[in-house]
Amino acid sequence: MDSSKVLQAILEKLDGLERAQQAANSRLDKLENGQQAANSRLDGLETKIDGLETKIDGLEKGQKATNGRLDKIEGRLSNLEEDSKITRNGVNTLLDWAERAQVQVQIPLFKKNGD
Repeated sequence: MDSSKVLQAILEKLDGLERAQQAANSRLDKLENGQQAANSRLDGLETKIDGLETKIDGLEKGQKATNGRLDKIEGRLSNLEEDSKITRNGVNTLLDWAERAQVQVQIPLFKKNGD
């Protein structure tokens, strides 16, 4: 084989390798473009997640405030319940005393139903 044929064969193989390299480069470019698009979408998702986290933080603060108010209301209701028990006990004591007193003084203190 003469040197020109060898050089021609080498050149053909190099051309084939170059075309294969160009095809591989083209595929890599497409992959890089796809990666960039995916990264862009991920950035958008991260932004949305940050917004959601901010909203959740606000909701949690509001919930804490609501819980504090409910705790105060529960305390006040507990006090009202205790006060109503004391009042009921006092009223019952007064009613017992009034019933005993009306017998002693022989003056009806209560109007009876039906009279």
